[in-house]
Amino acid sequence: MHQPAEIRIRQSMRQVKLQRKSIRFKEYDYKSAGEYFVAICTYKKECTFGEVAYEEMKLSQTGEIVKEEWIRTGIIRSNVKLDSFVIMPNHIHGIIILNEINDNYSRVTSS
Repeated sequence: MHQPAEIRIRQSMRQVKLQRKSIRFKEYDYKSAGEYFVAICTYKKECTFGEVAYEEMKLSQTGEIVKEEWIRTGIIRSNVKLDSFVIMPNHIHGIIILNEINDNYSRVTSS
């Protein structure tokens, strides 16, 4: 007995997701100065940041907090500059620019 095409497509997509590998460079120091594209997803991809209605993102209270904290990151961290960002129902995309840390910047390290 053959499965309907829709079920076969879903199974194929699930297999692709399971085979997804990290695109991070193993030898790259991601603390280095540079421009980084980041994606931060919610737990279990739950739509807690808001919803899209009439082709417009309506932020929830949690989504508003995410927006405020994203902006705050560029204010409270002297070595960080923020570029474009977008908040979606279950994730945020943004560009973070890390500048060199000056000598006056104290870094917490583990002993």
